[in-house]
Amino acid sequence: MATHQLILFVLIVTLCLVVPSILLVLCIVFRFRAEGIHRQHRQTAGESAAEAGTGGGLDEFTIQSYTKIVIGESRRLLPACKNESSCPICLAEYLAGEIAKCMPECQHCFHLDCVDKWLKMNTTCPVCRKSLLFSKMHNDNLVPNL
Repeated sequence: MATHQLILFVLIVTLCLVVPSILLVLCIVFRFRAEGIHRQHRQTAGESAAEAGTGGGLDEFTIQSYTKIVIGESRRLLPACKNESSCPICLAEYLAGEIAKCMPECQHCFHLDCVDKWLKMNTTCPVCRKSLLFSKMHNDNLVPNL
């Protein structure tokens, strides 16, 4: 009888540990899969909207027309730029040799790649939200900044 009770006890303990563990693993897998599908859907929708021009962003010609600045050894932007040491989008400090882009209306500056992605989906400055729809065009020259 004692062995029967021992077997029953081991079976109950095993079920109490294994079943919740399996359920926990299934929940984790389901959550990661759902997040992956959601992220993929959001990314695909964003890319499609940007490609189709329906994402509410600026057209490629306008985005490319904004002034670009090559960041020099001092890592300081032009005096006209309002933010000096880091990109407000990615929060990384500017490094010598990187290219920054300035918004024509408000003079906020950003890493070129950061702001180009933003402008494909939005028509405002990422910092002050000033509309860039009717902003004056700037030439595509690189401005060296020593």
